Amino acid sequence: MSGDVGPLLVGRESERTVLRDAYRRSRAQATTVLVSGEAGIGKSRLVGSVLQELPGEPLVLTGGCLEFGTTGLPFGPIAGVLRSLLRQAGPMGARSVLGDRLTSWLEGGDTDAIGDRGRLLRELVALVERLATERPTVLLIEDLHWADEASRDLFVHLARNLGRAGLLLIGTVRTGELVVRHPLRQLLGELGRRAEVTTVDLGPLSRREVGDLVAARGNGAVSPAVAAAIHRRSGGNPLFVEALSDSDGSAGGLPALLLERVARLPDAAREVLGAIAVAGSRVSDTVLATVVDLSPDDLAGAVRVLVDRGQLDVVGGNGYRFRHDLIREAVYGDLLPGERRRLHRRYAETLARTRDPGDLDLVAELARHWSIADEPEQALTAAWQTALLARDRTAFDEALRQLEVVLSLWSKVADPGGLIGRDRGEVLELAGAAAFEAGDNDAGLRHVHAALAALDPGREPRRYALLLGRRARLESRANAGGAESITEALALVPAGQDDAVRARLLGDALMVLVLDDDLVRLAAVCAESQVLGEARADHLLLARAHIARAYRPELRSAGTAEENYGEAVRLARLAGDDPALLTAWQYLSIELSWQGRDHEALGVLAEAAEHAEATGLRRSRGSMLTVVACDPLLRLGRWDEALDLLEEALADSPPPLFRASLQFYQAWILVARGEWAVPRTSLPELYAIAATGWPAFKMQSAAYAVGLDLAVAAADFDEAGRLIDRLLAADDEYRRETPAVPLLVLSGLRALRAARGAAPRNQAVAVRTAYRRQRVLAMLERWPGRGPMEAAYRLAIAAETGPGQLADWDAAVEGWRAIGDVQQIAVTLVTAAEVALRSSNRSGAATRLRQAQELAERLGAAPLLTRIEELGARARLSPGTERAQRPGHGLTARELVVLRVLAQGRSNREIAAELFVSPNTVAHHVKSIFAKLAVNSRAEATALAHRSGLLDS
Repeated sequence: MSGDVGPLLVGRESERTVLRDAYRRSRAQATTVLVSGEAGIGKSRLVGSVLQELPGEPLVLTGGCLEFGTTGLPFGPIAGVLRSLLRQAGPMGARSVLGDRLTSWLEGGDTDAIGDRGRLLRELVALVERLATERPTVLLIEDLHWADEASRDLFVHLARNLGRAGLLLIGTVRTGELVVRHPLRQLLGELGRRAEVTTVDLGPLSRREVGDLVAARGNGAVSPAVAAAIHRRSGGNPLFVEALSDSDGSAGGLPALLLERVARLPDAAREVLGAIAVAGSRVSDTVLATVVDLSPDDLAGAVRVLVDRGQLDVVGGNGYRFRHDLIREAVYGDLLPGERRRLHRRYAETLARTRDPGDLDLVAELARHWSIADEPEQALTAAWQTALLARDRTAFDEALRQLEVVLSLWSKVADPGGLIGRDRGEVLELAGAAAFEAGDNDAGLRHVHAALAALDPGREPRRYALLLGRRARLESRANAGGAESITEALALVPAGQDDAVRARLLGDALMVLVLDDDLVRLAAVCAESQVLGEARADHLLLARAHIARAYRPELRSAGTAEENYGEAVRLARLAGDDPALLTAWQYLSIELSWQGRDHEALGVLAEAAEHAEATGLRRSRGSMLTVVACDPLLRLGRWDEALDLLEEALADSPPPLFRASLQFYQAWILVARGEWAVPRTSLPELYAIAATGWPAFKMQSAAYAVGLDLAVAAADFDEAGRLIDRLLAADDEYRRETPAVPLLVLSGLRALRAARGAAPRNQAVAVRTAYRRQRVLAMLERWPGRGPMEAAYRLAIAAETGPGQLADWDAAVEGWRAIGDVQQIAVTLVTAAEVALRSSNRSGAATRLRQAQELAERLGAAPLLTRIEELGARARLSPGTERAQRPGHGLTARELVVLRVLAQGRSNREIAAELFVSPNTVAHHVKSIFAKLAVNSRAEATALAHRSGLLDS
C-alpha cells in the first residue's frame, strides 16, 4: 500500500487552495509544505492534481522513498530527483545538467560520495538553488516516513536554509508509520513550527464526497443510502472507498493488503489487535486486560504501537476502537474459528460479571458475544433482555435487531418460550411493532405476515385483528394502501365487543383512511372514534380523529383546520404518544404551508424534528418530516438546506413511498440546477411506482412534472410528449382528484409551449401540441384548489393559456410573489421579459431579466441563468444581465448559515444539532467554506467573515 490508487480526486478544495497559495508564495521566497495522512487517504493524488495545474510551467522533480527495512533505501529519493531532472532535460548530457560529481555518483562511479554525505548534500543544494533561479521549481519527496537519514537531512536542510525564491518543497508523510521513536517525528515537529512551513493534514472524505467518488468511477448516480454504507465501512478513506465500489461489497483484494501491514506488527500488538477486533465497536482498558494474556506493561506497549501505527484510535479516555471498520473486518476474518469463539467467550464472561443491567450497549454486546461463542441459551436470554431495554428507551432499531436474534436462536434452544416467558408469535408481534417504529417497512411486513400465519383468527380474533391493523399501517407507508387490511380487522372486532381493542383499531383506521378517497367510510370511522374516544377518555383516539377532520375539510363540522390540529397536538401530549404528536405536527405544517405560511410551517417542523431525535423516532418519522419540509423550503429558495435534509433522510433507507417522495424533491432541485445524472436514474423509478395503482399515483404523479422540466431542459421534446401521454392515460384511468394537478398542468403547458417554439412551422407538431394542451387543461376539472396556492397557479395557468399580454404575465409573477415561490417568480419573470421584448419594451424586459437573474443566482439554477444570458445577448441587453459575482465569496445560503454558527465557536457536532443535520454534512460545508474563503482554520474563517460583513443578518 505504498502510494495511492487511482487518479480521481474528489473534494479537497481547501487543501488544494493551500498548495496553490504555497506555490504562489514560493515565487518570492522558498516555501515548504508537509502533506500528511494515513495510507490511502489521497496524499499523492492531491499533490499530483495540483501540480498539473500550476501556472508558469514549473520544473517538477519527484523522488520517492522506498520501504527498506527500518531505515529506507539509501539515497533513494535523491537518486529519483536526479533521474527525474535528467528525463526532463532531454538530449543534453547528464554532466552538463548535474555536473561531474553528481553524474558520477548517480552512475555508481563515485562511491566516495556515499561516505562523504556532507559533500553530496552540498552538491545537491547548489543544484537546487541553481535550478530555482532559472525557473520555478517544485521538489516533491514522497513517503518521507521511509526516508533514509541522508534524504531526511537533505529535506530538512532545504526547508531550513533555502531562502531563495522559486522553490516549492513538498513532502508527503504517512502518519501511521511514525512510531514513537521514529527519527522523522522530531524533525517534523520542528519544521511544523517554522513560519515558512505549511502543514496539510488530510482527513477522511465526507459522506457526500464518498458518493461523488463512487459516481466518478463510472458507477453512475449513487444513492445517499449506498454512499452512507460505503462511507461507514471505509471511514472516508479514498482507497477503501474505491475498493468497495469496485467490488460486490467484499472489498476485493483490499483485506490482503491490510493484513500485510498487520503482519509487520510485533507479536503482542497482533494479539491485542485480534482481541479488539472481536470486541466490536470499542473496548475499554479494563475489559481488554481481562481478555488478553499479557502483562500490564506488555499490553500497554502493544496498544501504544497500535495507536502510533494508526490502527487504533483512543476514545473516551479509557478505550480503543479501530481506525477503520475494514481493518477490523480483515483482522477478524483472519482469526481461526476457534480463536474467535474463545475470545467471544472471554468477553461474554467478563461482561456478565461486570455489566450494568441498565447499560444498553453492554447488554447488547453480551448477547452478541454469547451468540458467536455458540452458547444459544445465554445468547437468547441476553438478546431478549436487550430488546426490552431498547424498546423502553425508544431505541427501536436496536430492539428490532435483538428480536431478530431471538427469532434466529429459537430453534437452537430446548425451551425458548420458558426462558423468556413469551411464545414465538408474541416475539414476532413485538418485532413487527419495533420495525414499524424503526421505519423498517420490509422487516415489519415480514414479521407481521409470519405472526398472522401462526394465528387462527377464529380462536384469537382480537390478537389477529391488531396484527391486521399493524399490517395496514405498514402497507399505508409502503404504497398508500392498507384499506383492505383495516377493513378486515374492524370486522373481526365489531363495535361493542371489546372497546379497548376496537379503539386501537379505529386509531389505525383513521391514519390509513385519511389518505383514501372513500369519504363515506372515513366519516363513519371518524364519528365512531369521537364517540368511543369521549366515552373512554381516550386522548390518543381523539387526537387522531381531530387530525382526520383537519386534513379532510369535508368532515369538519366545527373549527378551522389549524384549530383542529392544535387540539390534536394537545390531546397527543395528554396521551403521551410521541408518534401521534409527530403526526399532528406534520399535518399542521402542511396546513400552514397551504395557507402560504411557510416560515411558520418550518418552525413547527423544526420542533417536530428535534422531538423525533430525542425520542428515538428519527428514522421512522424523519423521512416524513423531511418530505413535508421540502415544499416550503423549495418555495423559499432554501435549496441547499433542502438538499442537506434530503441526503440525511435518504441515507436512513426510508420506507419505499417516502423514499420516492424524497427522490422527487431531490430530482426537482437537481434538474433546476442542471445536474441531471441522479434524476435520470431516479425519475424512471418514480414513474414505475406511480404506475402500481391509484394510491401510489396520487402520491407520486408529481414526478412527471420534474420529468417534463428535464425533457425541456434537454430539448428532448419527444420524451416530453411521451410523458404527457402517459400522464393523460393515467388520468383517464383514475379520473380522481390529486393534489399534484396544478403542478402537472403548469409543467405540461410549459413543455408544450417549448415544443411548439422549437418547431414553429411544423404542422404535425402544432396539431399534436394543440390536442395535448386541450387534454392537459381538462385535468383542472379534478382540482378543487384552495388558499393562496390556488390563486398563484390559476394566474400562471391563465397567463400560459391567454392571449400573451404582458399584464397577464405580470399578474402571474405577483401571484407567485404572494406565496414567496422564488423559483416560479424567476421562471415567470423570464417569460414576461420575452413577452415585453415582443412588444419592443426593452427597458421592461431588462428590468425583469435583472430580477430573474438575481433570484436564479440565489438558487444556483444554472439552466435558467443560461436562458437569461442568452435572451439578454440576443436582445443586446447583456450589459444589464451580465452575471455578477455572487456576494459572500460565492458561499451558498446554507454555507452562510453554517459559517455564522461556526463563528460562535461551535463544534461541528454542535452546529449539526442546531441545524438538524449530521456532523458529516456540517464537515462537508466547512470544507467548502474554507475553500471558497481560501482559509485553513476556523479562526481564519471567522476573522475573514467579520471583516467581510458575512456575519451580518
